[in-house]
Amino acid sequence: MIKFSHRGSSISRSTDVSELPDTDRSPGLRLEKNREVQTNGGATRLMQGDRSAFDGSKIEGCTEARTQSKDPIEMTTRARTTTLTRHTVNGFRYQVAVIAKGRAVLVQAVEWLYQGGPCVKSYFLSLGHSKADYKRKFNSEQRHLLERGVPFKEYDISLLYIVLQLMCGLAGPSDPAWASPPTGQPLEHLLHKVKMKRNDIAHSNDVRQMSDQELIKELRKLRCLFSGILRLAGNRCGIRPHVFRDQVWEIKQNFQDLLEKVREPLQASDLDKFPQLQQEIQVFQKALQNKIKEASERELCGLYPQLWDVTLAQWLYPDLKIRPSVNFTNLVIKEDTSTLSPSQEQQHQPRDISHKDLLQITDVYDRLPEVIIIAGEGGIGKTTLLKHMLEMWVRDPSQIKGLQNVSPLLYLQLRGSTLTSWKGMLESALCGTFQESGLTIDIFADLFQAMHVVVLLDGYDEVSQQAKELITDLISYRRNMRIVITTRPSCQKELTQIMKNKKQVMNIEIKGIDRKDRHFFIENTLAALVQDPVRRDELKGKIIRNLENLKTGKGDLDVPLTLTLLIIRDVEAPDESSPDVYQDLTSLMMKKVKERLAAKGIGVTLEKVREYHEFQRGVALRCLKKREHDLLSETVEDLKAKCNELNLPYKEILSGFLISKKFRQGLFIVHVWSFPHNRFQEHWASSHIATQLSKMSRSLPDMSGLLDFAFLTDVEKKKKLGMPGLPTEEEVVTFMFTKNPILQVYVDNIEEAKELVWGNIGGDISALLMEIVFNIARIFSSSRENLLDKFASAIISFILYSDHSHLISKNSCHRICETVMASGHHASILEAAAKVLRTSGTLMTRGEYLPGFVALFDYVRPSCVEVFMSKDTEEFPPSWQVSGLEALSKQNIELILTINDIKSSIQFSEACLRAVTGPGSFCRLTKFGGELTEVGMQLLPESLEELNTKSDAEGVRALVPRLQHLQRLQTLGPADSRRGEPSARALRKLSVETDAEGFRALAARLPRLEKLQELEFEGHLTEAEMPLLPEVLFSLRVRTDAAGLRALARRLPRLTKLTSLNVRLLDCPPADSLSALPCEAPFLTLDLRHVTPPSWEWVCDAVQQVFLGRNSEYSVHLPSEYDELQTQRIGQELRGRGATLSCWLQVLRVFSFPLAVRPRPASDASGGKESGREGSDCVRSAS
Repeated sequence: MIKFSHRGSSISRSTDVSELPDTDRSPGLRLEKNREVQTNGGATRLMQGDRSAFDGSKIEGCTEARTQSKDPIEMTTRARTTTLTRHTVNGFRYQVAVIAKGRAVLVQAVEWLYQGGPCVKSYFLSLGHSKADYKRKFNSEQRHLLERGVPFKEYDISLLYIVLQLMCGLAGPSDPAWASPPTGQPLEHLLHKVKMKRNDIAHSNDVRQMSDQELIKELRKLRCLFSGILRLAGNRCGIRPHVFRDQVWEIKQNFQDLLEKVREPLQASDLDKFPQLQQEIQVFQKALQNKIKEASERELCGLYPQLWDVTLAQWLYPDLKIRPSVNFTNLVIKEDTSTLSPSQEQQHQPRDISHKDLLQITDVYDRLPEVIIIAGEGGIGKTTLLKHMLEMWVRDPSQIKGLQNVSPLLYLQLRGSTLTSWKGMLESALCGTFQESGLTIDIFADLFQAMHVVVLLDGYDEVSQQAKELITDLISYRRNMRIVITTRPSCQKELTQIMKNKKQVMNIEIKGIDRKDRHFFIENTLAALVQDPVRRDELKGKIIRNLENLKTGKGDLDVPLTLTLLIIRDVEAPDESSPDVYQDLTSLMMKKVKERLAAKGIGVTLEKVREYHEFQRGVALRCLKKREHDLLSETVEDLKAKCNELNLPYKEILSGFLISKKFRQGLFIVHVWSFPHNRFQEHWASSHIATQLSKMSRSLPDMSGLLDFAFLTDVEKKKKLGMPGLPTEEEVVTFMFTKNPILQVYVDNIEEAKELVWGNIGGDISALLMEIVFNIARIFSSSRENLLDKFASAIISFILYSDHSHLISKNSCHRICETVMASGHHASILEAAAKVLRTSGTLMTRGEYLPGFVALFDYVRPSCVEVFMSKDTEEFPPSWQVSGLEALSKQNIELILTINDIKSSIQFSEACLRAVTGPGSFCRLTKFGGELTEVGMQLLPESLEELNTKSDAEGVRALVPRLQHLQRLQTLGPADSRRGEPSARALRKLSVETDAEGFRALAARLPRLEKLQELEFEGHLTEAEMPLLPEVLFSLRVRTDAAGLRALARRLPRLTKLTSLNVRLLDCPPADSLSALPCEAPFLTLDLRHVTPPSWEWVCDAVQQVFLGRNSEYSVHLPSEYDELQTQRIGQELRGRGATLSCWLQVLRVFSFPLAVRPRPASDASGGKESGREGSDCVRSAS
């Protein structure tokens, strides 16, 4: 707190002036910290929460009446106590404006104009000045500042003025341009005026008495003076106009705050001041929020480096820990549209997403989602991605768009978490900040409502019941909070449903490492493991060659964990090369444990270590069933007891197979034992089951009868269980529990078996069981005992019993195809699978399962096959997928081919189409979805009935004549089950993405499509094409300029079927020349991300102009260069004009704008007549 003393009056106030050096202090402006003064027997305290008030923040004020000051220093003050008048307060206002804001303006000018290096003294001497000149020009205090290297913002006006005169490329100190320029008012003269005003205040013993009118007049002059300095200095340095325009706006706001918040004490009769007092309380709350925000950032920045470290293989390299960024490689991240409604999925094609754009990606309605669900298999990089975000938030937030505006960023691993509420999470994550604040938890949590909070939640698939309560509480939070949560695909649907009830949700999926960046990942990993550069290069070449020859399923070579383990195997055990990398590494673990114990003089046999690990495999299964990845204390005690039984040192044994991890609990970091990764836990659990089955194999009867039970193999009959005269669910469970040995080993009792039947099992548990079954098939396929011959029927029946996804579609055979591939196309598995699928007329599969699916064709002959291809990481499909498609094309079947993510690669799409339509093809391709060029259009077969394609202008022109040969075609665009006459004229839906030329070609063709009902268009159109927009237009995403916008506005009344309109504006004409869009479509968006407006006021006027008269909500994407402050200004201005809206980062969501008032004239919006407008603002403020 600071005291302003003037003879018989003084004010105690905290402001930027407290940091001014003594050279800017005067008898009329005395500064003493932590003092209060009396005014007529009472004391007035005017407080400011932020010391940088005149550098961009608002001033805050409140009053506090006291009977007397008991400070002995205060009692001996030289100033006598008199009444504080309004004219005196106005004088204080003027002094603060000159000293505080004048200093800030000069700081900015120096920062722009200074031409030297970091040491001002060295630069001064380098200009030819002597050390004597240095001592003569700068007094001792100034020299102390210069030699300490403090930033310019700590200089006072006098020191800043000297620097400007001598070291900023301006006229010399003796030049008349400073004090008396012959013509005009150059920058030097404006700076001189500020110095003179400062001197007048510093050398006067009296505070100037000023009326309200005099103060307003002087502040207007000051504003013009400061604005002129910023503009002239900015122009000299090439600063973009919007930068100093924003700073001029801040000056205006600061002076307006100065008028409102620095005042004489309130009296009991001043009831008309109550609204002002309420506003001041809000400002105080804002200051408190800023302090909590800063303290939270400090605490988290100190915490996260302890949590973000990644361990490559702690069981092998216990001391090797690296930051996520050291080994982070670009991931393939795709938008997942599978959770959208069918109509939304048809209208919206999934996009590729860079991890750098994760916080900026918008949903199908062009809104920033409140919840982002990241799905991916175990080891795919979900946790590493979140830890990378933590590191970037602390070290370099510019690496991820939007991360700079996030504060605080909170991280919680859901596995093992006992937190149940948002308040509890804050109290735990920010324990130090909360305790030091002295606030109650309710008030503390309320302060985060105005902050841009992002919460990272890791591992919903392993969530505890307490953590589920936390998630329920978080989604009830209605403020500026966004949630990023990871899960395995098995839990994605459940999580999406929970979130969608209250939040806007977007689903994305991590596919793995971008294949073209795989060598970077190998290189970075080897750099952490191998010190010798020669050996490192040799290993890199060897590993890349091995990967090219290695055959694994489900794109495992794109999984970071798999790649890491393969690299470790080649480094540590180059002679091991079996297909089962987890088994190889488990063997390596056991050998390393024995070696470490031997090095410590502890003699143990490898058989003892194996015996311990066999016990640990059983523990892995037990924990997997309970979702216990981080081991509970009782589990650790069981492992210790086994070590004692075998006379093994438990610390060395546990650290050889498990990892120790750190978690935050309040102020403490706690350590827990955990499996190296979920994949290891699953493999060990599967190995335990396989071992038990192997022991049972000789005593088991033939199990082929398991597949004769129709109520297990037929989906339609499954749905009828329990009806009169049919078996009950309990009978099916009993049948499987007594006859299927896999189920017998997995469950402990029949009640647990009942929980796993298809109607009761959860999707995540079902997916986990499927992974165990695939692992068992892999283990048995490499066994010398031909165990698959014995257990094939048991494996397939167990899939039918527990596969939750099998109920979704009776035609789906993904799980069976995966089993075929896991078994190495074993004949017994193929025969058992064929027994189940033989009666299906239609079968569906995905591209990654084609090898297993094609292998079934020697046993099964469906009449129709539906294949979904996905481009994950390559421009062309892998050769084995192409071979699978070619093999299908040789069959006499109906084929449906859909290329998911059809925007991703034309080459990928056309390669798939060519594979099924090439020479020797016998299949009938009836439906196709994929992006095509004009060449690809010629590949479309005459058997085609449905086509969903995207293309450029040449492609559209090539399609038009091709339609004449596609006489069976009924739907062009989104899939439609309706059928009409077999002719191109029968088209009912059409989706097109092209340019203006392609649209004109299409428009000429549209009259011939007599049955067309819905058209979706996306592309760049000019004014000339807008009148051609047809009345069947259903969705429009258009890029255009102002002239095109006006033409669109004239056409819109005719487009009565339009439900979605997105306009990307490409230029910035005067706002009043824009046309209002007479459109009540449910989804309307104005996209300004690719323009550079003349001012933020123009944006406000443009929004009001374009949506004039709109009754429904709409969205506005602000220019990409706008920061949070500018976004908030725009939101504040629009609210002042009557809008109800919310804003997040660079997106405004306007719910209503009832004021049917046209914007201000363009001259005002672009900054004209600025001073006059500012003057009127000051008059309103004073009144």
